[in-house]
Amino acid sequence: MPPPCPRPRAPTLLLTLLLSACAPRTLEGSVTEYLDLTYDRAEAQAANNEVTVSFLRPRGEGEDIQLKVAARLEGISLEPRAAIDLAQRMGGTTGPQRGAVSRGVLEEPVRQFPEIARGEAHLRRVPGLGEDRHGRVAPHLRQRHRRLLRPDHFRPFRGDRSMKRTVLPFLLLLTAACGPRYGMRVPDKLVAKLPYESRIELLESENDLALAIDKVDEASNEILRAREAIRRAKSREQAAEDEEKRAPDASSREVAKLAIEEARARVEYLRAKQRLNVALRDVEELAMRCAFARFELARLQAARKAKVEGSEKLDPKKYETQVSGCEGEVKAERGALAADTAQEKTAREAWEVKKAALSKKTFDARASPYVENL
Repeated sequence: MPPPCPRPRAPTLLLTLLLSACAPRTLEGSVTEYLDLTYDRAEAQAANNEVTVSFLRPRGEGEDIQLKVAARLEGISLEPRAAIDLAQRMGGTTGPQRGAVSRGVLEEPVRQFPEIARGEAHLRRVPGLGEDRHGRVAPHLRQRHRRLLRPDHFRPFRGDRSMKRTVLPFLLLLTAACGPRYGMRVPDKLVAKLPYESRIELLESENDLALAIDKVDEASNEILRAREAIRRAKSREQAAEDEEKRAPDASSREVAKLAIEEARARVEYLRAKQRLNVALRDVEELAMRCAFARFELARLQAARKAKVEGSEKLDPKKYETQVSGCEGEVKAERGALAADTAQEKTAREAWEVKKAALSKKTFDARASPYVENL
């Protein structure tokens, strides 16, 4: 079976936005570990000095802006499939970035995300290309490119040229590359010629591969569990702040303040744990690539042992180098987890101190291990 395409790794804010054509559609990237970025439709707009794309989800009579990516057009021109460097500094190394990411959801303040480390926006077509003066797609293009009008793709929106604003289809690819590393494979037609006895010899490497896939799934599930825990912890913090406002006496206010400190320390710990979870997931995905590489090496060795025609043209040393290179990278990546592990440990210890203080003050009625589990 062909190896699956791993998720692009995201060390900073947002390295990848993948537009899914199936329901529910969602954006993938580093911030999805903390935020729900499922969306119903995408809307892109271009003006004189800026182009934006918003991912929207209905809520009541309005819409939430799940994510909005903007790019300033100073010094560049819009051209089909031209790459816009969102991380580029304008006006020198100390100037503002060309790109910006924000979010506007009901009952939450508008959130501006940190600067983008790496990212590009690619336009499928520029404003006006194939559109009439009202921004509608011309009939001949509507017939020729009907796929652009399907519900799973971007649809044309009505606009007004006099306002110099036109909605256009976008495909944002922020360093999205689906070419897997360590992806050298043995042709399936060679493996299909293997006798039954040789196929039995592949069971061990197949089991190793299945175990690696399970570890990736478990790491992903841990991220989801931590995300929910962060949301619950934030709710606890808000409840503690409300409790402080309603406290009738000094003793109650003291308990409420301890509850606020405990809740904030809990959130910080969970965020540190989530950073470690994401790093661990990335390592497990790389380890899965190594398992695929070992599986392909085993397939080649079995084919050469069985003297399958065509296997002699494949160099085993290249497959061995693929395995050793991948395993060496996994070892280095696991070693690099030390910093995240230390931060997670420090944050947990700080939280446990706050939790113990609250538990002592309330005689184990709150924040006690006998009362709750994280």
